[in-house]
Amino acid sequence: MPSNSGEEMITERFQLIILTFMAVLFGIFFSTAWFLAPVPLALIVARHQLRTGILTALGAGALVGLFLGPGILIQVILVLSVGIAIGEAVRDKLSFGQILTVTTGVTYLAFVLLYVVTERLAQVDLMEEWMEALSNQLTALFSASADSAGVAQELSLLLSQIRMMLPGWFFLLAAMISTVDYWIAGRWMKRLDMKVPWFPSFSHWRFPWYYSWGYIAGIGLPIVARLWNLHFLLPVAANLELVFSFLYVVQGLAVIWFYMGFWHVPKVPAIIICLLISLYAPLPIFIGLLDVWFNLRRLKQA
Repeated sequence: MPSNSGEEMITERFQLIILTFMAVLFGIFFSTAWFLAPVPLALIVARHQLRTGILTALGAGALVGLFLGPGILIQVILVLSVGIAIGEAVRDKLSFGQILTVTTGVTYLAFVLLYVVTERLAQVDLMEEWMEALSNQLTALFSASADSAGVAQELSLLLSQIRMMLPGWFFLLAAMISTVDYWIAGRWMKRLDMKVPWFPSFSHWRFPWYYSWGYIAGIGLPIVARLWNLHFLLPVAANLELVFSFLYVVQGLAVIWFYMGFWHVPKVPAIIICLLISLYAPLPIFIGLLDVWFNLRRLKQA
């Protein structure tokens, strides 16, 4: 065992660096593992300074790039930038909301840069490949339908809508990855006695009131687009509606979860009720928007 805290920190730093390298190498064979690679790097930055984190990211990228080329080096560094963002945000003592906002922004930017780098260096359009794979899967799924012509037309419309909303889908994916990575890294930091802004109870999740303007814009821009023939606004509106609808589904479910607890509904039935309600998205969206303006969770005090 190390004899003093200095030796313990050196040992911990070495272990975190090795874990980061292992996660990156494991990600070569299972790409989804790359989304967890930022976790040990976040601890390196938070506990052992930014420079150590940057050097670790560059080293991990160089190790993989040595065997697989410069393209993969850049991809690894972009993925690991999420861990640097989490660690530096914790070091700067940002609030919980600020940490998730910054981390989501960095993750989304990494997605965009990853797409550009792959297209430029490998001449591979990741979006087109993903859409083609999705099209093949949906075609195979509905190929047995009697009305093949009608199904083909509906699939074409569905795929065009999905393509139009890809920025929004990837933003939500970035938010989910950031949340999971921060949850794992934060739990790890708390076990090391670090003070980390933590997730509030789900029953008290509430987004800032001005987020409602994003949802209003998503609903209102199509009207503006049709009145003044500004059709370029339609994709913007679709993506805004997708992102903010998801946020207000979450907030609406948080309100429902709050009252499930207030009425002492057992946890399993409460989860089932929330899942069933979430299947009809307009209801939790409506509840979430009402909560913005009236703070429905105050009503139980009346």
